[in-house]
Amino acid sequence: MVKMEYEFLNFVNFNCFDKWYVEYYLNSSDMKTKYKTLFLKDIIKPISQGIKKEQYDNLTPIVEKIVFKTGEIVFRKEKKTSMNLYLCKIGELLVSKINFHQGALSLNAHGNIVCTTHYQPYKIKTKKINPEYLILVLRSQYFLSIVQGIKATGIKNESGYEFIGGFQIPVPPLSIQCKIVSSYNNMLKIAEKNQQEANQLEESIDKILFSELAIEEVNQESENNQNVLEVKNFTELFTWGVEYNIAPRTPKSLFVSKKFKNVLLNSVAMINPTADFSWKTSENKPATFLPMECISATYGEISHKFNGETIKSKGYTRFKDNDVLWAKITPCMQNGKCAIAEDLENGIGYGSTEYHIIRDRKSVV
Repeated sequence: MVKMEYEFLNFVNFNCFDKWYVEYYLNSSDMKTKYKTLFLKDIIKPISQGIKKEQYDNLTPIVEKIVFKTGEIVFRKEKKTSMNLYLCKIGELLVSKINFHQGALSLNAHGNIVCTTHYQPYKIKTKKINPEYLILVLRSQYFLSIVQGIKATGIKNESGYEFIGGFQIPVPPLSIQCKIVSSYNNMLKIAEKNQQEANQLEESIDKILFSELAIEEVNQESENNQNVLEVKNFTELFTWGVEYNIAPRTPKSLFVSKKFKNVLLNSVAMINPTADFSWKTSENKPATFLPMECISATYGEISHKFNGETIKSKGYTRFKDNDVLWAKITPCMQNGKCAIAEDLENGIGYGSTEYHIIRDRKSVV
């Protein structure tokens, strides 16, 4: 008798077959954990306390959206509705049916609020779970990746209670849940403090730089009330264009030192030089691939790198070690997307077409 092997087949018991989209069965909805797990349907209960549009008091805040990244509830400016509403009370869970898989859910801390039927309020069974812990789990990237894996192409409608309630999450003892929430809040405070210190340090660095270079900060009021006649010393004229010498009226003349010689950038560096690195793409040498996401706007450095190949560099901006990569699109340029290309594979790299490449003229191309 020939033994049958089903290496590429997944089998589902008929009594478990209650969904008609394949993704639900190909992607697991379980979170691996050392603690016991509970289905969300055993932790939260949908609230169906409705308010007809004719009965709305025009006073209670109406939910406009829930911000994916922060979970913040944003309210409409106008308190009017053409739809029936749900009432959501303080301490209840509010979920966007449309964007549940993107983290659009929040714990209501505003008092009584109302929302359209595209949202669903839930009562949280607090004897089983800490509401803040529940939010941490449901908004975690790991949990959302599970939801997105199942929802990807199978579910075209809103995420209702039947869908949401089918997910399991780890539920440790309440004391452990509270400890996790406390640790998270402490880490959040440390992160906020570090961010404030980083901002203050950045401001102080700018002040030191401007002070050492004898660069005066532009006062907008004084700029608008300049004298009609302006006198310049001949030694201060570094180019013959009038617009370059009437500071601070033009952006190109704002960053001018009164202590050191000022020169145009293109006199000491090449701007977007021809990418001739004496290698042929047909040789397919290893190189570094740096899309825009690799440049940190916060630290002004390359945050991570990808392995690339020269044969794949066609159509991208090419550069080499010690080149300065500077974003030329809005808002990346204004946000400080700029870094020195260092330690590139074979000394060469390629990346976004939205880079300006600045190279020291002493560098050999």
